[in-house]
Amino acid sequence: MEPYQRFHVTGRFVFDGDKSVLTHDVAVQIEQSGSGRTFLLHEDTAPFMMARLMMQSGSRCSFVGVTNSGLPVETSTLMPHAGGSAEQVCYFLQRVTLGDLSSPYDHLWLALTNFVFEGDEPATITFRVECDGRLVALELSPIDDYWTAHAHLTRSANATVTANLKLGGDAVGKNSLDLLLNDVCATLSLIQGRKIQWISRTAVVSGRTTWADFGSTKTKDYTHGLFCFNPDTGRGISVPLSAFETCFPVVQGFRSSYDEHYRIINSWLDARVQADFLDARTLKYAVVMEALCRFVESKHPSIDSTYFGRTPWRAAGKELLPKIKEYLERLNLGDADARESVCSRASWGNLNRRSFRSILAACLKELGVTLYAESRRIRRFTDVRNKIVHSFTYLSEEDQAEFNWPSVSESQQHFLVACFVDEVLLRLFGLGHLVTNALIDEFVAHSEVWSAAAPHTEAISASGSE
Repeated sequence: MEPYQRFHVTGRFVFDGDKSVLTHDVAVQIEQSGSGRTFLLHEDTAPFMMARLMMQSGSRCSFVGVTNSGLPVETSTLMPHAGGSAEQVCYFLQRVTLGDLSSPYDHLWLALTNFVFEGDEPATITFRVECDGRLVALELSPIDDYWTAHAHLTRSANATVTANLKLGGDAVGKNSLDLLLNDVCATLSLIQGRKIQWISRTAVVSGRTTWADFGSTKTKDYTHGLFCFNPDTGRGISVPLSAFETCFPVVQGFRSSYDEHYRIINSWLDARVQADFLDARTLKYAVVMEALCRFVESKHPSIDSTYFGRTPWRAAGKELLPKIKEYLERLNLGDADARESVCSRASWGNLNRRSFRSILAACLKELGVTLYAESRRIRRFTDVRNKIVHSFTYLSEEDQAEFNWPSVSESQQHFLVACFVDEVLLRLFGLGHLVTNALIDEFVAHSEVWSAAAPHTEAISASGSE
């Protein structure tokens, strides 16, 4: 595809941040792709060969200049990239700024990747959210060539810009802007089940760009937005965009209380990307629950994650571990390294830690998350989690017999785990009303493990495959 945006810039290379050490003026192109990746391209002439030699000698090189429209440009450090040609050299950029980011503006426009509008005729949507004690209006509109971008998403799964987000210049203070935009993108990502991210933001005064900023955010590949997906029927739960204003304050509260860097949502979104191997994705889903428990434990010391108090247990280990080590030596069990490992403080501490199953149940209770057939489903989830985390494989037929499971394929084990994590997040972020226990549909009818371990969900028909 063509670049999402391109700028013709005249300027100079800067070495090690010292603007007194410059090449003479040269012309370059700065391009940003629809996925957000940003590059500087130039012809391989003498000044550029000098820049390349300086970088090879260990100097950090960036670029400063002016666009054709007169906006000053500064880039991050240039990193060599193989995307050039015989005539052009290409460098990867982590960030580009145009103009003065502290300048006031009438409106701010953000280009969003992976967002999909509902229905066959995408239209502008307005949300109102609270930030800094005031209501802020957000306007979400499709790009001009929306359906071409949509086709690119669904066919290639490569992230690209599909929507523009607009907010007024007096909407929030400068110190709160980044936080607001991150909360908005996290909420949209949660609702659509894929990473929605701005890749550029452009400040406008009287219809003219006064500054722009791009290249500094991370995007993910496109994936379908169905929750609790059943691969046998191609059905699952779809979250409507009308849930945004309900979900947004819950995302704000969770970020403020537990997860300021959105690691739970981002790790879950990463698990949902379909390009990875199935067992790797199952492991990623398990990590989401691991991380959630660690965050909750760190904020709630009352959660009983150990059998005995940590201080008396350490004291007991200090007295007992040397005696255990001595006893193992007397029995001539293992070598010195094995005995040292078994008798380490870390191993002693692990003996005192309660099972992940009981910690998970306690953390969900602390968060106010209640699942259908909860204890049975936690047991099913942790059976698969323990196997995939410790052996990087699924439950074998022998394991299933031991744990009193029916015969279940590896893919069914994966989707059991995925469904469990999906429902936890739906309930955690105020979307639990979409999960109902009233109907038994195709999702739970296909095998005994689904009826024993999955919620009775009212599936909403949609296209897509895992």
